[in-house]
Amino acid sequence: MACFINEGLLDCLAIALGLFLVGCNSDPYDPLVGPRNPVPGAKKYLETRSDLNEADKQALLSLRPCPANFLFGLVEVPSREVRSLVAENPGLEPGTLEKLLKDPEPGVRAYLGLNPRTPRWALLQLKGDPDPNVKWGIARNPNWTGEDLRKMYTEHSAALVLIAGNPSTPKDILEALSKSKDHGVQIALANNPSISAEVVRWLFQEGDSATKKMLVDNPATPKEIVERLAQDTDADVGQFAKEFLKRKP
Repeated sequence: MACFINEGLLDCLAIALGLFLVGCNSDPYDPLVGPRNPVPGAKKYLETRSDLNEADKQALLSLRPCPANFLFGLVEVPSREVRSLVAENPGLEPGTLEKLLKDPEPGVRAYLGLNPRTPRWALLQLKGDPDPNVKWGIARNPNWTGEDLRKMYTEHSAALVLIAGNPSTPKDILEALSKSKDHGVQIALANNPSISAEVVRWLFQEGDSATKKMLVDNPATPKEIVERLAQDTDADVGQFAKEFLKRKP
């Protein structure tokens, strides 16, 4: 993984530490990121709850919106995997949210920070969370203001890859990040629908195969750039762009 000492080193160390912990810990609930895959553990617990509506249980496991009363009834269950799924559910409502902000598991609070339904006031509370891993991921949430994200960038208080992928990040910050050689940052930018034409051109010229393929699907990419990608010397990129143009001529 390529990193700049002045930009990406801390991000790389955080990711490396996460991979190390994943490799050393057989528990599907990782201390750094919470449940790596909360669905199996949640499913196991929900199978014991015959009192719950089956359709609602399947919706929770599939990350589909659930009724507010169903989610609220699960905020204090012993299964941290279930609480994590509640925290990221698109049907999240204020009463459930306030309970989850006080959840004893950092991983559950981290999932809450990633949920687009989590409002800015709750994000500010999570920004002051005593667990650094909770604070690390919240920069991805689109409910931050542009100035919030600018401050995170200038203060180096959030992972650059998350700032780069956030559609609320100011365009000048996205343009500054486009010069990064960090592959994760480039991929995040290529997926961000808020990037400017200048960033698109830069990634088109300097990006690798994976970055260019992400650009093809980005609504911020002009058709003329997609057409040029269809003629890319990388056959995989060219084929991907050609198939995209067939679907969306």
